[in-house]
Amino acid sequence: MQEASRCGAEIIPVDSEHSAIFQCLMGCRDQREVKRLILTCSGGPFFGKTREELACMTKSDALRHPNWKMGAKITIDSASMFNKALEIIEAHWLFDMPPEKIQVVVHPQSIVHSAVEFADGAVLAQLGVPDMRIPIQYALTYPKRVPGVVPELDFVMELDGELIGQIIYVRSEIDCDDGRKVPIMTFGPIGIAPAYKRQGFGKQLLDYSMEKAREMGAGALAITGNILFYGKSGFVPAKTKSVRYADDPEADYFLIKELTPGFLEGISGTYKDPEGYFVCEKNPEAFEQFEATFPKKEKLKLPGQLF
Repeated sequence: MQEASRCGAEIIPVDSEHSAIFQCLMGCRDQREVKRLILTCSGGPFFGKTREELACMTKSDALRHPNWKMGAKITIDSASMFNKALEIIEAHWLFDMPPEKIQVVVHPQSIVHSAVEFADGAVLAQLGVPDMRIPIQYALTYPKRVPGVVPELDFVMELDGELIGQIIYVRSEIDCDDGRKVPIMTFGPIGIAPAYKRQGFGKQLLDYSMEKAREMGAGALAITGNILFYGKSGFVPAKTKSVRYADDPEADYFLIKELTPGFLEGISGTYKDPEGYFVCEKNPEAFEQFEATFPKKEKLKLPGQLF
C-alpha cells in the first residue's frame, strides 16, 4: 500500500468482499464519514453444525461449499472461517480502517457481498450472485462496467443420443416496494419432444436445472405456468409470497419458488418479464419469418368445444 501511495497507483480489489466495499465507498469524500465496514460470510459448509456433527466431518465435507466454487485452499479456509480473519487484515490495509471498525456478519445466502455503514446511519451494500467472475471482471474493466460474463443457464436433455428436451434460464429481478431490486431467475417453457411427453422427462429436466440454478446463486425462480405441474416441484402462487406479476397482479398462474430457504422473507414487490423474454416482442419480423418455416396445422376441435 505504501508503494502504491508513493507511485500514485490505485489498487482495485478482486476479492468479492473487498470489491463490494470498494464500490460502496466510491461516493465517500471523507474517511471520517465511515462508521464501519461490514464483511459478510456464508458460514461455509459447516454453518449450523453441532459439535457432535462437526466431529464427524471429513475433508470432502469441508470442500463442499454451499454457494461458492473456489480452489481447495480457500474452500478449506472458508470451512474453518480462517479466510475471514485474513479478509479483516486485508480490509484494514486496503481501506486504512482500524480493526475495531471492521465487523463480520454471517449471511448464508451469499447475495450481499459486503456493506459500509456511514456516520449518519445509512448503509450501502453491494449485491449479486456468488460468482468470482463478477469482481474479477470489474477489476479488469474498472472504471467501466461491461456486459456480464456470468452466463444464463441453458440445458438440453438427451436420450440414447437423441435430443428430447431443453430449458433456458435468464436473470430477472423483483422491483421491491421499498425501492430495492432483488435478483432472481426465470426460465422459458420446458420443451419436450412430442414422443416423450407425459413420461416424467419434463419434471426431471426441471428439477435438475433448478438445482444448477441454485448452485449458480439464484435465490428464487419466478415463472408463469400451470400450478398442477410446477406445484410438484415446489412452486406456489407468487402472490402468496407478496410478489405481484406486473401484467396481472392477482394472477394464480404466476408462480414462484425459493431455492434458498427464507430468501423471500421481508420482500414485497412487483415482477416484470425481463426484456427480450418474449422473442415475438423483441424482433416481431424475425419471429414471423421463423414461424413461417413450420408447416401450418389445422386446429382440431373436440365435440362441444366452443373455440
